[in-house]
Amino acid sequence: RAHITFHGEEIQAGTKVGQAEVADAEIPDDGVPPPVCPDGTWADILFEFQADGRIVSTPAVGADGTVYFGTENATLYAVDCFGAKRWEWRYACVDYCPQAFEGSAALAEDGTIYVGDDIAVPNYFFALSPDGTLKWMYETWLIYGQMDASPALSADGTIFAAGHGDSEIGPIGQLLALRPDGSVLDGFPMPTLAVTGSPAVIGPTVIVGQTGMNGLSLRNSVFSAIDTARKIWETPLSQAGDYVYEAISLSSIAVDAEGRIVVAENWETSRASSLVLIDAGSGEVRRTIDLGGGQIAVGAPVIGPALFGEDIILAMDGGRLVSANPDSGGAVFTFDIRLGAGMKGSPVLADDGFIYAAAGSMLYRVSKTGEIVDNIANPVTLSDTVTSSLAMGPGGILYMGTETGKLIAAGTGAGGLDPAAPWPSMRHDERNTGRADSLDCDGIHGAACPDDSFFCEHPPGTCLVLDQLGTCIEVPDPSMCPDYAICPDVCGCDGVTYCSDCERRAASVSKDHDGPCGE
Repeated sequence: RAHITFHGEEIQAGTKVGQAEVADAEIPDDGVPPPVCPDGTWADILFEFQADGRIVSTPAVGADGTVYFGTENATLYAVDCFGAKRWEWRYACVDYCPQAFEGSAALAEDGTIYVGDDIAVPNYFFALSPDGTLKWMYETWLIYGQMDASPALSADGTIFAAGHGDSEIGPIGQLLALRPDGSVLDGFPMPTLAVTGSPAVIGPTVIVGQTGMNGLSLRNSVFSAIDTARKIWETPLSQAGDYVYEAISLSSIAVDAEGRIVVAENWETSRASSLVLIDAGSGEVRRTIDLGGGQIAVGAPVIGPALFGEDIILAMDGGRLVSANPDSGGAVFTFDIRLGAGMKGSPVLADDGFIYAAAGSMLYRVSKTGEIVDNIANPVTLSDTVTSSLAMGPGGILYMGTETGKLIAAGTGAGGLDPAAPWPSMRHDERNTGRADSLDCDGIHGAACPDDSFFCEHPPGTCLVLDQLGTCIEVPDPSMCPDYAICPDVCGCDGVTYCSDCERRAASVSKDHDGPCGE
């Protein structure tokens, strides 16, 4: 066996590092992958890495090009951008074991990997260090519980994770909010209906889609909550008729450039879908677009920039790739094309202006007007059926999981995800944070927030700083703020002492400092 250096320590390949096994001679001498990943050109298959089971989760890509993904055999892998295994990890349990990783892993800025398991009871939510060692785990008991929704990471480090299970009254679920050290925020876990699509984060709020019983039938709804476990609003969507069996569900959440929530609603039994746009501040449904019958949406909407409005692109399980522009003022659909096979996940939008999508075992490059580029004369055939959403990392490398457990890396010639797109991939970015880009305000350009449901919050202690850049924050309903027996007290830039940050934000005031004013 070769001796290699891993994080400054000389070890033998195959040695257990925490609960991760370091692969034989696959880590560079300094323990850090090369800083430049191969870029490749369109149709180049850069590598195929064989894992131990089917991959349905969206790969997450770190800043150094390391790719993290889980399999349905509950193994989590770290593979560098050259296809070498850095480590693999399984929870060493005795009685109850996680049986699958179907939700995607998310990466924090410090490289911590967050992922929840699926199928087993109890369920676990894990945090791992970049070297594959377990930092902490959270145990949750939902009957027939599953955490196949991917976590969402807020800018302040809060981790939101959701799951679903069954009960005598129908589908149930819960929303977790955890700190980076694994401690649970007050009021969580928060009871919900069944959450199968992944949530999204906008500023301090989390947006969650859920499905549960309403009387004698299933109903979809979307709600917005803050990290004090209080709902800001809840918006009911479609409901199946009483005594009529109709399985309905929601896709994962996306957020557009105007802060609108974008979600696909699926009628799985009758095979129909619609696209719903919801105001993030009020919960009001702004637009519903009928996507027609015969196929249902998969993954999450991806959203790209357009000259007038923006294009919302959806993959369908029967092979349709649809681009809708709800703000065009003319035809709603920019294009509606059919690819050669059904799709299992979302496409990505790259900085070269193309849409990359996988259908069956075919890889497609599509223009923003719906033209399939290069594939007619020179189709890109993969070695296996793609079963995950696509991810794109440095150098424009596409990563995708397959039916037989391969991680395939393919070149595109692009540089990476489209930086002008408000939601260019399944989980927004390479790290799968599920976090919408912040809406900047004020500053030297004097940008304003979208409407009165937001205010421009400046960093603490900058009350007297001219042209200070701020972030648009939703104004919470003061009645939703927690009732403290002893107020933690914060001082606002208006010189008023507020009981909490929630009450300060409800007054649309930035923070001067923690504690009462005058101290």
